Amino acid sequence: MTSNTPSHLITTPRHHKCLVRDDYRCVITGGYDTATFLRKRKKDRTFVAPAPPCYTQLAHIIAESTNADIQAGGLKRNYYAASAWAVLDRFGKVDVEDDQLNGEGIHRLTNVMTMCLDAQASFDGLQLWLEQIGNTNRYRVCVTESDLFQYLGLNPSNPEIELTTTDPDLPLPDPRILRLHAACAKVAHLSGAGEIVDETLRDIEELKVLAYDGGSAHVLTAALLKSHMQIAVR
Repeated sequence: MTSNTPSHLITTPRHHKCLVRDDYRCVITGGYDTATFLRKRKKDRTFVAPAPPCYTQLAHIIAESTNADIQAGGLKRNYYAASAWAVLDRFGKVDVEDDQLNGEGIHRLTNVMTMCLDAQASFDGLQLWLEQIGNTNRYRVCVTESDLFQYLGLNPSNPEIELTTTDPDLPLPDPRILRLHAACAKVAHLSGAGEIVDETLRDIEELKVLAYDGGSAHVLTAALLKSHMQIAVR
């Protein structure tokens, strides 16, 4: 990669380990990692990518910023962050301590996937989520707008993928964490919820002082969720 490459496209050691597990492909579109393609072409000009190349990123199922806030100083900040984790534990049936999703554990392979930029943006924005099919490694790709299937090059009549690993020592994403992400996406996009969240996010930006009568409690709650759970609906 050249020095002019945006920093978020540079393959980090964590990203590389995930890339190896995911066979250098976006788990959603199947696109082949561009950086890997260019590196292999440099060594062998006859190399042909097994799928159309695309830039990829390390996509966290549970946002990295959630973990960062938990580690931040201050009693109140840690208290609210711990509360957010309690919600994750109860809502997603994910034991944070057992899964070690705190600290550097947020980067564990069970919480990350390789995604192309467009798929990752949709996944982070809760416009795309995965629903497990039975007790298998197959998932149905679900979206809020059917046009996203075409945009991402997916077959809308059979939007299914299978998560695989190239090495049994490199574990797949945890289905429980994916269920949590799916649940958040569904709740966020209930009828009318998007408009309500947009209005609340605007209130967060505009409101400087909370009302004494508790009338702005929804703004405080949403701000905490936005800060610690990073549920962004646009």
